[in-house]
Amino acid sequence: MDLIANLRSFLRVSETGSFSTVAAERGVTQPAISRQVTALEEYLGARLFQRSTQAVTLTEEGRCIIEAARDIVDAADELFHSVTRRTKSPEGLVRVALPVPIGLFLSDRIPSLLHRYEKLSVEVVMRDRVGNLVEEGLDLEVRIGDIENASLVCRRIGSTSTLIVAAPEYLERTQCPQHPRDLEHHDCMVNRGSGRDAVWWFTEDGEQEAECSVSVHGSFSADNAAAIHRAALAGQGIAS
Repeated sequence: MDLIANLRSFLRVSETGSFSTVAAERGVTQPAISRQVTALEEYLGARLFQRSTQAVTLTEEGRCIIEAARDIVDAADELFHSVTRRTKSPEGLVRVALPVPIGLFLSDRIPSLLHRYEKLSVEVVMRDRVGNLVEEGLDLEVRIGDIENASLVCRRIGSTSTLIVAAPEYLERTQCPQHPRDLEHHDCMVNRGSGRDAVWWFTEDGEQEAECSVSVHGSFSADNAAAIHRAALAGQGIAS
């Protein structure tokens, strides 16, 4: 039962004294309005109108709930308008968690959003680990990879590919790997904060049936993708 819609019909019938008039105003049949009022009466356990062929008048119970019904409908209208105002013009603080590389990428792009919506504030939490949105008071989070928590409302916003990279300085002092298995003999850097272990997965031409896994190791690891990136640029080893 749509309580608010039924209350609206009840109030309008009490004002016009006619089911037919209200039905004509709304472009529906008279029985449709009558069913709404009947459903409200059944919900409240009280008869709200005295019906006759000459007139429709409020009962004592109907008169008693008029003001309360108006208050409920007015509150529902105010709630709706409050939400739509915020939807049309975002305002308030939004706390968003981002993987470090994405956070760095967006840091010089978020200001244009804030200039557009002057009442909006954004607090960015940059991390590579997976956290708890509720416990940390976050409004939303961007994650890379599979989402294991089925209670989260998720929307895919893009896709990315994983590349194996190394600086020329590193490759000058060792042989360039020709096959994923060659990585077992290289100094590979692992991002511990991503939730992945030191196993890198590869597929041949994107075919899942041709995938292979390689256990990697090295003298440097970190829980932050930006740290891995900088170490790779410095020639420390191979990064994913």
